[in-house]
Amino acid sequence: MKRSMDELVATAANPWWIEDALRWEGGVPGSPPLAGDLDVDVVIIGGGYTGMWTAWHLKRESPGLRVALLERDRCGLGPSGRNGGFVHGYWGQLGQLRDLFGADGALEVARAADEAQRGILAFCDQAEPDLWLNQAGIAMVSATPEQDLAVEQSVAVARELGVSEEVTAVDGADARGLCASRRFRKGVFYRHGATVQPARLGRMLRRRVIDAGVDVHEESAVDAIRELDGRVEVQTARGRVTAGRAIVTTGASHLQRSGAESRTVNFSSHMIITEPVPDVLDELGWRDGPGIFDARMFVHYLRTTPDGRIAIGSGSGHIAYGGRLPARLYADREAIDRARRGLEFLIPELKGVRVEGAWGGPIDVSGDGLPFFRRSKAGRILRAGGFSGHGVNPSYLIGRILTSLTAERDDEWARLPLVTRKVPRFPPEPFRWAGGNAIRASIARVEDSHQGDVSVNVAQRFVAGLPKLLNMKIGTR
Repeated sequence: MKRSMDELVATAANPWWIEDALRWEGGVPGSPPLAGDLDVDVVIIGGGYTGMWTAWHLKRESPGLRVALLERDRCGLGPSGRNGGFVHGYWGQLGQLRDLFGADGALEVARAADEAQRGILAFCDQAEPDLWLNQAGIAMVSATPEQDLAVEQSVAVARELGVSEEVTAVDGADARGLCASRRFRKGVFYRHGATVQPARLGRMLRRRVIDAGVDVHEESAVDAIRELDGRVEVQTARGRVTAGRAIVTTGASHLQRSGAESRTVNFSSHMIITEPVPDVLDELGWRDGPGIFDARMFVHYLRTTPDGRIAIGSGSGHIAYGGRLPARLYADREAIDRARRGLEFLIPELKGVRVEGAWGGPIDVSGDGLPFFRRSKAGRILRAGGFSGHGVNPSYLIGRILTSLTAERDDEWARLPLVTRKVPRFPPEPFRWAGGNAIRASIARVEDSHQGDVSVNVAQRFVAGLPKLLNMKIGTR
């Protein structure tokens, strides 16, 4: 029996990935909250992928370094545990990287992300199949004539930069060979892509970080961060950490206090997961196939699971006012419904399939869709954010960069163009919220019309075209 939309919205508080990961772990107790005073070399605030990878890199490089990590809930169970689990770097954004950094800078960033990819896969290989690692690659497909241009441009840029082996064109039957949906017109294949169970990866990373000697404290929300007398002081409800350096990797949750409010917005993204449909996957030739996303501005991204389910996300949620985190960002009925309709459009064979769960949450989106760094005036507090819904691979890369910046090294990581660029600003509130949501809604409506779901009027088409007129980075194009 199909679940009603009310039932699906109600599941958002318990993401399917996270529920599965906690069952797999078998009741591992949480780390104790911070109590009393603690003195360390580095304190990390935020126990998602970025904070944990940074802690892991720091301890690998300097085993004697005293590192503490504070997480307000449980490590790996925020955005890191509810994303799509797509592990891939920046070959899909090569055109944007070239426009920002030039040809050499674009390739430098893409190849650094490749090194991060190798590091993540080596980590996952040690625990596979528990982490559901699938190294079948990642593909972007065009599912409507309007999406063809994005695919063609991706192939053209790779050809111009001499890296066609990283962005392989697949047309017609070859695109449908990745997954035999009649909707797939053409696409590009990224050979270095993979998928994992993201919450399991987060929990495994937590285990390895603790084993490495990081002092982890969960349920330890930070109330204040101050720089005093050449040190950093971090205050929680029951304790205090004094450190030589602090690294803040809290993403969307602390946007209002990040000092980067003008360069970032909180945006919601939602996913659904089906009942097991192994027979359909076999018919599609997609049982152990690649992760797939379409070429919309607000993409659909879909992948399979080892027990034959399909998980699909819709990056079309709402923008929050002033960096706040309203309940709608965690349970957006409209975004959940768009994911369901996207699944039935992209793979018509799944029309009427039972959807067993839905979930979502906020992501922090930067002005150019790439992660960035900020250093405090006194230089002892580093912040990283702006992953823009593309964080599994970049979180490892950014953790590597933060390690170099913390040690004040002038190496290839600290000199990457990602670190040194100027991040564009969003308009001030209320224009950011009102204008952003108007553009978001119009783009989503126009792209839904390409699927035959709805009709659009002239005003909606005009508003949807504003990003191109204003040379704004929105979605995948």
